[in-house]
Amino acid sequence: ELSRVPLRMNEYRYTLATVLQAEGKIPEAVTLYQEVLNNDIGYYMAHVRLAGIYEAARDFPKAVQERLNAVNANPDDASLLTDLGVTLGRAGMMPQAETRFQAAYEANPRDVRPLFWLGLAQFDQGKRDAARESLTRFIAVAPSRYERQVTMARDRLAKLQ
Repeated sequence: ELSRVPLRMNEYRYTLATVLQAEGKIPEAVTLYQEVLNNDIGYYMAHVRLAGIYEAARDFPKAVQERLNAVNANPDDASLLTDLGVTLGRAGMMPQAETRFQAAYEANPRDVRPLFWLGLAQFDQGKRDAARESLTRFIAVAPSRYERQVTMARDRLAKLQ
C-alpha cells in the first residue's frame, strides 16, 4: 500500500533544486533556491544550500551573506553559527570567525566542533594562549570519530610549544 505525502509547492521547489544541484545543474538549482526564498525567506536550508554553492565557487561575499541569512532565519540552531564561522574563516575574516565560533560553543557546549574551529582561528591570528586553551579543551572532550581533527589540534599545539 502506498501512502501519499502531500508536498507544498515550495517544498517541491526545494526538493527539485537539491536534485538539480546533485546533478551539477548549479544555475538552475540557484534559481529554484532563490524562488523558494522569494516565497519563504525563513526557509533556512535554502540559504544553507546557496551558501554551499557560493562557497564552492569561492564567491565568499555571497556565501557569507547566505550563512548570515540562515542564522537569522533559524537563530536557535547553533550549528549554523559554526558553519558561518567556517565560511568567514575561508574568506580570511578570522576575527569575525572567532566571534561566531565562540557564540556557537556558548550556545551549545555539547558540540565540540566550534571548539576545534575556535582554536584554529585563534592559532591563525597568533593568539597562542587562547589557541592552546581551546585546542586542549577540544582534545579532552572530542569523541573518537573526530580523530582527524584531534590529530590536527595536536599538531597545532606542538607548534605552540
